[in-house]
Amino acid sequence: MKDAASVLDRLWTEGVSTDDLPDIAASRAGLEDIRLDSELALFGAWLAADEANTAGIDSAISERLTGEPAAELLILAIELRAAMHRRDHAAIDLALAAIDERLTDAPGDRRRATARAAAEIALAEAALYSGDLETASHCLDPVAASGPTAFRIAALVRHVTVALARPDLMVAQTRAQQALMLARQAHRTLQAEQAQLLVGLVAYLAGDTEEMRKTLRPLLDENVGGPLVPLLAAGLAGPDEALSLLGAGVQIAPERGDAAGYALCALVGARDHVAHGRRPDALLAMSAVRVRLGGHAPQVAAVLDAELLAWRHAWGASAFAEAEKAAIARLG
Repeated sequence: MKDAASVLDRLWTEGVSTDDLPDIAASRAGLEDIRLDSELALFGAWLAADEANTAGIDSAISERLTGEPAAELLILAIELRAAMHRRDHAAIDLALAAIDERLTDAPGDRRRATARAAAEIALAEAALYSGDLETASHCLDPVAASGPTAFRIAALVRHVTVALARPDLMVAQTRAQQALMLARQAHRTLQAEQAQLLVGLVAYLAGDTEEMRKTLRPLLDENVGGPLVPLLAAGLAGPDEALSLLGAGVQIAPERGDAAGYALCALVGARDHVAHGRRPDALLAMSAVRVRLGGHAPQVAAVLDAELLAWRHAWGASAFAEAEKAAIARLG
């Protein structure tokens, strides 16, 4: 069993990412200290929210941690994310108001600073949920600049999606590279993998297939047999083989809670439909993914929205409307 106190100390210092899941699970195994277990549960719930897999914090845990400002703020951040997953707008408003009341600086309080970073990320996601890119960026800026390491990487990754939604590929490339460099320096393997995938995504969106292949090939070689293989192989394969692999990726990604991977597979596949003149098919594919992700991954859905707007501009309003009509007709 991992020492729970030391694991908690690291989490309050660095923030949390999927790289910490094994230590959280190991430190909670057989743990008799209910208070320590409750704090560890908070960080586990934050990670569950990353995968749209949390209903919020159990009331018993909330009561147990009452009077702890850092824990209370982290709870509110998790509750806000859970409310967005449920599309519970009343709960969203309540969480936003409660967080706003507590967002005051606490100099020298490391735990409070980490909780605030989590709250800022949650607020950024809420802004993305409502399509407010400026507020999202404003919330992410301080975390990306000087937040605890794991949350800093997470903020940089979310900055990539904000930049793509604008769209600003140059900023997206810079933020993705920053996230990758920081994750590697911090030896956060899974966060580095996500950042490297984003670097490849941005290269693809920029039309730089050579850079995409250069970025994705090492991931493919390092993950033989892993869940990323269909997605990575699709990026490196020829058009016909890629579509088959992307189909596998679309099925695998939701199973592992990988909203970004799911969206990327669908986006690449939809673009292939457009390239081959199958606009209604492209709209159907994008709409299905947009509906599935809109409630629990607004930062990813924003990228898909930007793509749809780009299509409308490129095709013209009349042609876009015709493609929409044809897509609806195919639904019966």
